[in-house]
Parts: sequence; structure tokens; C-alpha cells
Amino acid sequence: MTEAQTAPAAAPPAQTPPPWYPPPTPPKKSRAKKILIYVCVLILALSLILNAYLGIGLAAMLRGSTMSATLLRDGDEEQVVATYAIHGMIDSLTAAEFARFYRLVRDTPAIKAVVVRVESGGGTVAGSDEIHAMIKKIRQKLNKPVVISMGSVAASGGYYLSAPANAIYAEPTTLTASIGVVMPLPVVHDFLKEHGVNMVMIRSAQSQRYKAAINYFEKPDPEILRARQALLDEIHETFVDVVKAGRGDKVKTRPLTVTVTDFDGKDVTREQTYPFNGQVMMADEARTIGLIDSIGYADDAIDAAARLARLDKPRVIQYARSTGLLNRLLYGPKPDMPVGFDTRMLEQYLSATPMMIWNGQ
Repeated sequence: MTEAQTAPAAAPPAQTPPPWYPPPTPPKKSRAKKILIYVCVLILALSLILNAYLGIGLAAMLRGSTMSATLLRDGDEEQVVATYAIHGMIDSLTAAEFARFYRLVRDTPAIKAVVVRVESGGGTVAGSDEIHAMIKKIRQKLNKPVVISMGSVAASGGYYLSAPANAIYAEPTTLTASIGVVMPLPVVHDFLKEHGVNMVMIRSAQSQRYKAAINYFEKPDPEILRARQALLDEIHETFVDVVKAGRGDKVKTRPLTVTVTDFDGKDVTREQTYPFNGQVMMADEARTIGLIDSIGYADDAIDAAARLARLDKPRVIQYARSTGLLNRLLYGPKPDMPVGFDTRMLEQYLSATPMMIWNGQ
């Protein structure tokens, strides 16, 4: 054997282990960034849900215009007193549902009088005004008496739509009035700034002063807030005019002087007129100053409507909104029984919309 054949094979060279590196640490998200993401996702989800509700509601209204009818009292079929209930948040959907009732009253000669049951702390300016206009038409254009029956709450927008009625009845414990206008404005500017997040709103040059002047992410300018308050003051004057037109000389007013804090933190003195100053009150006080006519319950309001229409054998029928999916979601199993939290209210509070609503709603 040759030397090359007998020599042992050379050992492979020792391999140096690669240097050890810890796995890369994923970048940490700041707490404020996480919160901002959560807030954005929540707003998006709520928006999708609310739009789905409205879509279902519009589809339900397009499928038909019939309303459910329940006989409350038997009587002459040509002497009908029609009743309808307005519950919870008042908005465009509430007005659209009431419009169906209005058309029924308009197109049914047998309906001689109307009783509207109001159980609401108000809502949007537009929704309240639409219903107010239809109640006014029933009384003046259709020449059919309208009586309001107030439930536990009939305040702000709930009172606005009641003002043009022939007569207003309230229960002894009813909370009413709250004649005023508000604009909810959630602002997260200081919270985001504390956590290092700064939102910048870029506007077109022509609209730089007023476009999106009030939003969630920028600290409100006191001058812009004063301008927005002037807009609310105009709407408030419309509210006062509606009450005066509907109640005439029945309302007893008196001047008030109050001290409030202005937008720049300074105390200012303002002259106000009671009861047009936003105060809520119970039925007895409302009757004393002429905002309502009588204290009584739903049956009392029905009897009053029959008397105004000169009916000797009134047939009382309660009409209600449809019991479709949307109304079950928004109002619970019964179409006229609101759930504890109205999702439509959340949308309005997040949109900085002028509202006729009582804060206790």
C-alpha cells in the first residue's frame, strides 16, 4: 500500500459559530397611537351600523305605506279619533314615519280628530320642525282638531312639535318646556396632544376661516364658538316664535338676569325671558304659565278631541309605525316602546348638529 493510501483522512476544519444576535424587537406603538386607532375603528363600526339601520328603514318604507291599527273604543265608523305616539329620539326617520300617519289622516274622511301622544325629550331641529309643520296642517289645512297628550317627558323638540295643537294635556308628573337649542361638541384635542398626536385640518384657501372650524381634533376658537352660538340664537328665536304662534297670549313671561361663563372663561351677564330660557318644568308649573292647557291622561286628551270635533259616538283607533326589523332594533319588541339607549342619538351627538333636546334625555 502506498503512503497516500495508508495515511488517515485529515479532520475537517473547525467551523466558527456565527455571532449571536437577539431577534429584532418589533417597534412599539405609542399608547396614544393605539387609542387613536381604537377610536377610529369604533367610529367606523358605529357609522356602518347606523347606516345599515337607516338603509333597512328606508327599504321598509319603500315596501309599503300601511300602518297597524288597534281599536281602542268602538263607536260610529264615521266618527274616528285617530291616535299616534311619538317616542324617543326625534329625527328625520321619526318625521318620515309621522308623514305616513299624516297622509292617512288627510286621505281618510272618517277621521275627524287626532290625538298625538308625545313621549320624547326632543331631537334634531329638522325632525321636530317637520312634525310641527304636519300637525299645523292637520289643524289648519285639513280642519281637524289636534290634541297633544304628553307622557313622562315632552320637552324641547317634544314641546316644539306640540305647540300648534288645539289643546295640550300633560300628566301630573310630565316634564316639559326646555325651550332652547344646543349643539353637542366632543373635542379630543387636549387628550391627543398630551400623548404626542397632533391632527392638522387643511382647508381650501377660500374657506380657511369657517370650513370645519369646529371639529373633534382642534381646540375651538372662542370667536368661532360665538359665531356658532349666534346661529343657535337664530334657531332659538324660531322656537320662541313657534310657541308664541301656537299658544298666543296664554304664555306668561317674565325677564331674568343671569350670569354665565363665556367661551374665553369670563363671566358675562345676560338678559333672558322665562320660560323661553331652556328651563324644564313639571305639568303644574307649565299650566300656570300657559304652556299647556290641562292636566290629564291619554283618555282625557281623547275625550277633549272628540268634544272639539263635536262627536257624539267617537270611534278611537290607535295607529302605529310598522313593526319591521328596523323598529325592533331601535325601539324594542313593541313598536312604541323605546329601548333604554337610542343608537340614533349617538350619531347626532358625534356630528356637532344643532338639536332641540333636553339633556336628561
